[in-house]
Amino acid sequence: MAAWRRLERGDSHTPLEPIVHSNRATIRAIAAAQEAGKISDRFAPVDLLALVLVIAAMWPALTHELAAEARTHSKAQRRKVITDAVSVLIAL
Repeated sequence: MAAWRRLERGDSHTPLEPIVHSNRATIRAIAAAQEAGKISDRFAPVDLLALVLVIAAMWPALTHELAAEARTHSKAQRRKVITDAVSVLIAL
């Protein structure tokens, strides 16, 4: 639902409550983890969530040309790139 919503442009859309609720819950969880010293507070919770979501969706977002350069990556390698990048973002 959130992916489809991103395709709809403009400011006239009423926020979808399930997405708003999910985002707020995740932001609160990130803030709690930061306050507990479990993850880095280098980025504000909302910014960290945005970064993680963009990184997680990076492979399908590539141009065909760049995807061709990474065509030898297995699913496991792609997943490792994403998990390693997120690990760096949250590292203390």
